Amino acid sequence: MGICGDREDLMANDAGAVLWFTGLPCSGKSTLAEFVALELKRRGCDVEILDGDLIRRHLGPDLGFSK
Repeated sequence: MGICGDREDLMANDAGAVLWFTGLPCSGKSTLAEFVALELKRRGCDVEILDGDLIRRHLGPDLGFSK
């Protein structure tokens, strides 16, 4: 069993996880997420990346970083 476990067991149990990368702008969060995603996919995991910049761009151009 690898890091993602037995695929059938995971699907039967609706198992999942979230990795949340935080840090200063341009500190490499997206780059790190891409490398981690590639490795998890190589191990048979289903992976989705949600990038804050892309989400803001598609939800509305007026969205910024304020609370």
